[in-house]
Amino acid sequence: MFLFVGCPLPFRRSRSTGLKKPTTFKKKFLGTWKDIDFALFTIEVPEADEALLAKLGKNFDFSAPVKGQELMMFGYGIAGNLRQELKGTYDEHCIVFSNSGDTRFIKDPDELNPGEDLVWSYVNGCDISHGDSGSALFSRATGAPVGIIWTGRIPKLASAVSDEHLASLYENSDESMWRELSYGVSAFDIYRYLKAASVSESVDSEVRTIIAQIIK
Repeated sequence: MFLFVGCPLPFRRSRSTGLKKPTTFKKKFLGTWKDIDFALFTIEVPEADEALLAKLGKNFDFSAPVKGQELMMFGYGIAGNLRQELKGTYDEHCIVFSNSGDTRFIKDPDELNPGEDLVWSYVNGCDISHGDSGSALFSRATGAPVGIIWTGRIPKLASAVSDEHLASLYENSDESMWRELSYGVSAFDIYRYLKAASVSESVDSEVRTIIAQIIK
């Protein structure tokens, strides 16, 4: 059984994965948590692919976000990517902007297609667009997943592409960063909710066991 979380779109077989054809996954839904925009399910993979996926898979680093942490993100955002191919972003602004450990329960700042729910978030400067929601945020230093993208200010303000403005937001911990940039759910907040689920009597015992394995 292979644990799979935070998938932005149905899993796509890539030429670079090395998976055998055809690649078919049987899924079992385990639960969803709106406050962290997170769903969890298991997948079963062909035996021939299991060893490969075990090497590729990584669990979250459940540490709290740290200001200045260098990030990278890979997603299927539509901006300049009409074929929605997998693209990566990891420039000098793709870092944590909010103060260390500062996560907030915020509404969606997307002005074109806002979600209805408030979600626990932290601020980053990674370039995102529609189609990137659910993409993992990785630490550039370790390669470990440290969160998932859920939204951003769309359309992006002209000031948000100014190096000077971004530097000011970062250096001054300007509150407007909570309205102008990109927002992820930290692995730390994911841990909080999964920890609560792992001991909740309202959650199926099998699901609790699986969650306990993830957060141990």
